[in-house]
Amino acid sequence: LKAREIAQRALKTINFREEQEKLNVWIALLNLENTYGTDESLDATFKDAARRNDPKTIYLALAAILEDSDKMEKAEEQFKKTCKKFGQSSKVWTLFAEHYLKRGQLEEARKLLPRSLQSLEKRKHLKTISKFAQLEYKFGDPERGKTIFESVVDSHPKRWDLWSIYLDMEAGQGDIASVRYVFRVFIL
Repeated sequence: LKAREIAQRALKTINFREEQEKLNVWIALLNLENTYGTDESLDATFKDAARRNDPKTIYLALAAILEDSDKMEKAEEQFKKTCKKFGQSSKVWTLFAEHYLKRGQLEEARKLLPRSLQSLEKRKHLKTISKFAQLEYKFGDPERGKTIFESVVDSHPKRWDLWSIYLDMEAGQGDIASVRYVFRVFIL
């Protein structure tokens, strides 16, 4: 109760120009409600925070808070709500995929890529596909990440940024022969 009062007082006294500071207090309040409050108090705080801050930031913050406190079903529901509300955001889709991959739910994560491409503007497709490939390297199947990258660089051979990410991911695997092969293809 005392912590809530302090947080509310902080929100009233922090200058309106200090958005990051206010956001930090709201996130602390969400953490507090998640740990010590009820589902109802968490929901009320969440709605209040989403009204007074960038909603996407708050939606993603709550998903992360739920994930960090091992409330995986609630985190998944929060990610679903976030994707529904902010489907035009590449970040929302890739964070949801990361959530699934970290839990070993490979199929669910992989189903998100085609769904995300239906929701996203065409200009965000390459960035999103690249991010999904990177997530495969880190948390899923590196061979699948390699296949995705090969497809992307094959269809966009002049995109040096994508080649660079692909090389970094391959280098992270420690297979020098594979890195040399990609580099030879990259140079030619």
